[in-house]
Amino acid sequence: MPALYALVSVLFLFVPGILVLRALGCCKAVSFSCAPIISIFAYTVFSIVLPILGVACGWMSIFFPALVVSLLAFLIRFVMNQGHRLRKELSQDVVPSNSICWVSLGVSVTVSVVLFSLFFHYLGGTDTLIQGFDTVYHVNLVRSFLESGNYSSLSASIYPLNDALASIPLDSNAGAFYPALWHVLCAMLVGATDAQVVVAANVTNAVLCGVVYPVGFWGLLRVLFPKNDRVLVAGSVCAVAFAAFPWAILLRGEQFPQAAAFALVPSSVLLFISIFKDELNSAQRIKYAVLFACSLVALVFVQTNAVFTVGLFAAFYVAHAIFAAADSRARGCLFVIAWTVAVVLIWVAAFVSPLMKGVVSFSWASYASCSQAIANVLTLSLGQDAPAQWVLAILVLIGLLYSIFAQRERRIWLAALYAFLALIYIVDTSSDGTLKHLLSGFWYTDPARTAAMLALYGVIPASLGLSWIMGGAVSLVRLVLRHDALSPFVEKFLFLGTAVIFVFCFYYPRPLNIEGEDAMTSFGQLAASLRSLSSPDFVSILDSDEQRFISEAFANVPAGSVVINVPDDGSAFLYGIYGIDVYYHRGGIGDAESANSQLIRTKLSDYVNDSETRAAIETVGADYVLILDRPDTEGKRGVFHTYQRDMWTGIESITDNTPGFSLVLSSGDMALYRITGAN
Repeated sequence: MPALYALVSVLFLFVPGILVLRALGCCKAVSFSCAPIISIFAYTVFSIVLPILGVACGWMSIFFPALVVSLLAFLIRFVMNQGHRLRKELSQDVVPSNSICWVSLGVSVTVSVVLFSLFFHYLGGTDTLIQGFDTVYHVNLVRSFLESGNYSSLSASIYPLNDALASIPLDSNAGAFYPALWHVLCAMLVGATDAQVVVAANVTNAVLCGVVYPVGFWGLLRVLFPKNDRVLVAGSVCAVAFAAFPWAILLRGEQFPQAAAFALVPSSVLLFISIFKDELNSAQRIKYAVLFACSLVALVFVQTNAVFTVGLFAAFYVAHAIFAAADSRARGCLFVIAWTVAVVLIWVAAFVSPLMKGVVSFSWASYASCSQAIANVLTLSLGQDAPAQWVLAILVLIGLLYSIFAQRERRIWLAALYAFLALIYIVDTSSDGTLKHLLSGFWYTDPARTAAMLALYGVIPASLGLSWIMGGAVSLVRLVLRHDALSPFVEKFLFLGTAVIFVFCFYYPRPLNIEGEDAMTSFGQLAASLRSLSSPDFVSILDSDEQRFISEAFANVPAGSVVINVPDDGSAFLYGIYGIDVYYHRGGIGDAESANSQLIRTKLSDYVNDSETRAAIETVGADYVLILDRPDTEGKRGVFHTYQRDMWTGIESITDNTPGFSLVLSSGDMALYRITGAN
């Protein structure tokens, strides 16, 4: 079934976008590479407009309008031109296609699909959720969308907007802006296939990072290096070779929207580069500019900081274009300096903007010295205690040197971009202070995100480096065979053969024995980390024993029953995963907490004798109380970092002998009580 769910997700992401881009005269390669981000733009529009019009959102009400509009656009364009001009435009490609071009695309997707199959194999299946703190918000928001029929990112809330205010622990529930298009995609998949929310989340991640991302990079490399087929083959094995992205981001289990946004960055960058192609006329440039603007809107509603990630590429690329267009080197340098000043001013203005204050002021502690951070960049050991990726690091270095010194394909701007991204990462991981926030604040100063960004753009020099080695392999065979030239078939065979060798070098998961000690490879560590999540020794927030208890305890509980809970003990997941109506969907309630919630948290155990608490229970309509981790239990407790014992005394002090509560089921430190006399 996961394969079927993945197919549905692929259709959602590719079909509307392909039709629109083909209707606009884009070639097959650009249409295929950029289709997902255009489809997501359409879903962004419909998910916001439908609630305003009073129409409930669902997979049909979002997907079919997008499909109909895109199909009509294609048919109208075809009929108006009687097919002739459109077919001519579609056949005109900025970069001519050939067999190795499409073979490299197939290799790229195949490598990614195999790796994601192994990812979920080690994880324990697509029905296993990696339980990060923000994962609670993500799965609960998906469930809230499904129950409320309101998918708008402008009014996102983990408590369904159509719920009665008295039934939630907040004084108000108008929702707020949150980049929620990842959640929309998950909700659409659940609605269309009846998949579990967890499965939909994992499948959506796999399709975005395992299909959309490598396809987007294939298109980007194809436009960046139109005369170098070797780069496409190299990129097919390099796209998902960096441990920092997408693997480390997904392994954290709470940055799913971030992973989705970064997976879409290559497509957005491709549209941006297309604006500057010499072969295009003014109308075509405007077309790509509009499409690029649409891609930025889509990124805003997936994870906003991806716009800044694209902006960095755009800043360096425009500097390159300005210098190349100048009629003298001196004037070109002057223009580049002026452009740099403008970019810095825009960056600082965004940094001091009140809209960005909450993001740029967020602080993650540094964990490395400056020298260690530099070493981490050079070895691609981009996570704390992450193994070095030596082979990939050497390819990146070769690619950077090639981009600087190659006479025919010199791209100094590319090396400058990578160097600046490395600077952001080094400052982020090795210092604390204003400079750190200025450079990495748009990514929450999160080392994992700045590392992922460096890895994302590192695919380009790595692909260049591997393509150089492929060229060297061809030259070596020519020398050995004493031929001035090899047949195209033999050259393609050598390209693919070299790629296969590096697939083994990149993705080999077994430890290497060096001087009697095991040196873990990056993908070996990834596999070990995934296995550890299902180990009996791993203390998870909602462990397997608790999940079994939930399944048994709620077997005979009527659907829709309101369950008072302590969210930080893992019970906050129950709403998103199982649809159980727990009262608290997340810990850290904040200043908007209702008076009823305050009474329930602190005085529930005495509700029989306390009239105010009894009234609060009646208002909320609570039926049960669930405790998954008692604070006085010996051993480790699986609770989130936001847990504060004194906040939940009214709930956690309930025992089998507390008046007004009857035990439904208990096991160890877990218990479900029925509130007697309630409702």
